[in-house]
Amino acid sequence: MKELEFIEARKKLIKAKLKRLGLNQQEFGKILGHDSKSYMSELMNGVVPFTLKDLIVISKLIKISLNKLIPTQIPDEEKSKIEKTINKLGKPKLKLDKNEFTFG
Repeated sequence: MKELEFIEARKKLIKAKLKRLGLNQQEFGKILGHDSKSYMSELMNGVVPFTLKDLIVISKLIKISLNKLIPTQIPDEEKSKIEKTINKLGKPKLKLDKNEFTFG
């Protein structure tokens, strides 16, 4: 659910910046090198992930920090798998915090 909320917030932020710049989604897609209107819509709606290049261009061109463009939350299921692997490896300096990875 958090991922869907993040994608929606990112979409609103990008659209608001584009509106202030007088660009529509399709025009911005062309700047990113995507000629298909439907593909740009899929990117904005999270159906297809943005490439790293897309995110960097968006960040630099329309001035949105990368932490607002890239989801950094790890799903709980994935956290559990990582935690089990860390425990099996016996690396006490590597700990999985509730919110992020930490190195002790």
